[in-house]
Amino acid sequence: ERRDAYERIRHELTNAPVLIFPDFELQFKLYIDAAFSQGLGAALHQRQIVDGEPRERVICYISRQLEDSEAWYGATQTECLCLVWALEKLHYYLEGAVFEVYTDCTALKSLLNMKTTNRHMLRWQIAIQEYRGNMTIIYKEGKSHTNADGLSRWPLDNVKSNPAYDPEVAAKIPIHFMEIDRRRNFRFSEWAPGSGTLDSGNTDSEGTETPILGISSSELHNEFFSAVLKSYAKHKQCGILLQLLQQTYRSPELESQLEEPWLRAYKDKKFFLVDGLLYHREKHTSALTVVDRDHISLILQEFHDFPYMGHMSEYRTRERVASTAWWPKWEQELSEYINTCERCQKANRKHGKKYGLLQHIEEPKHPWETINMDWFKGLVPGGKENYNVCLIIADRFSKSMRCLPCHKENTTIDTALLFCNNIISTCGVLKIIISDRDPKFTSEFWTNLYDMLGTKLAFSTAYHPQTDGLAERMIQTMEDILRRFCAYGMEYKDHEGYTHDWVTLLPAVQLAYNT
Repeated sequence: ERRDAYERIRHELTNAPVLIFPDFELQFKLYIDAAFSQGLGAALHQRQIVDGEPRERVICYISRQLEDSEAWYGATQTECLCLVWALEKLHYYLEGAVFEVYTDCTALKSLLNMKTTNRHMLRWQIAIQEYRGNMTIIYKEGKSHTNADGLSRWPLDNVKSNPAYDPEVAAKIPIHFMEIDRRRNFRFSEWAPGSGTLDSGNTDSEGTETPILGISSSELHNEFFSAVLKSYAKHKQCGILLQLLQQTYRSPELESQLEEPWLRAYKDKKFFLVDGLLYHREKHTSALTVVDRDHISLILQEFHDFPYMGHMSEYRTRERVASTAWWPKWEQELSEYINTCERCQKANRKHGKKYGLLQHIEEPKHPWETINMDWFKGLVPGGKENYNVCLIIADRFSKSMRCLPCHKENTTIDTALLFCNNIISTCGVLKIIISDRDPKFTSEFWTNLYDMLGTKLAFSTAYHPQTDGLAERMIQTMEDILRRFCAYGMEYKDHEGYTHDWVTLLPAVQLAYNT
């Protein structure tokens, strides 16, 4: 009977007319409350017109149990946590909206401007700054603050017998305890709220053992631990460490016999003993120390090559090995092992662009069959026409060159006419022209012109000037020669008193280079 009454009340509270859809044109009201060491509760309300009268109705309820770490918060901290949690859960209603927050904690009214050294409060202040200007916090006396107060009270354990059981929360953060029994088997025992005390039997819900990160199967066998223990006797550094850790006093003589990295790890107190086995501690994990090459090879194979390990990446494999085994320079050795894994090299997917075949430039058999051409830029205006660039054309067969002064402002048609009048008219129709990707060389007019002449245009690879290297090298040579004459001015006077600039010097320079 009481159960039926409870179910009926819950049904009425979570359905119309008590529950309504939100109207985003109206103001929201958020009621929050936190019960010390118990839970958090919040209800989002809105005043709407119902049956011709303005009435406050509920849009949604939210609540949750406090976690163990939160149960020790003070009253103000818990109320602040409740506000931040409610804003995060209901952000799709409240972001950009004007709303009021009702709480029975007066200190919360000054939260946005509160001066505190508490790291939790400071972090929460930053988290809710986006609501500044839209959110008004109002104090409401506790005895009249019943709607949210009921949501935060008497939380039940999140187990299946709870009507409000949430499987997502139950699976969110399982707590694992690792134990080492006398047989030196690593096992996980799992505990969740409401499951009672931790069982010392190292079994799961079905009564079967749950080993972690196994060797040869999914289990660290006794034989493996025994073999590791025997291998210590053959290893000098491990033998010294075992003596040092078993002694209750320091032994400088033994410490002086330790080598790196064993000595540094020992001084940092990273080694400890469990049942005679040597373990290495690194931050929050501890791993069994192995020194025998056969054991190391076995671990590398099992943690990378074994089907259950899936030939995973270096990062994934390193995480697995780090919590199980340690030996000097193990990360470097693991990286080398994975990078040289034959199956990985054959099966890994190539994510970059496919490599093209090497295209060799066909060497010409006659002069002026294949040429390279490029622009010599950065020149000062010279000559009667005030030329400011020079088109360098190099024959790949004879390595001779032609220099054609022109203007940087020349169009594609001007460049084509210059080329035809000075090169084609004297050297004939060319087979191949190699150039960079200058717009004047790649234009449709230039392409159509050489389609009619039967000449192939070969453009250099983007950002790879070596393709047009012959022209590039000739430009450097031209620059060096002209610098000797024109570096200190745009004009040069010869021994007879004649004045020259770089344009009038071009024929002489061209002759000097070609002969």
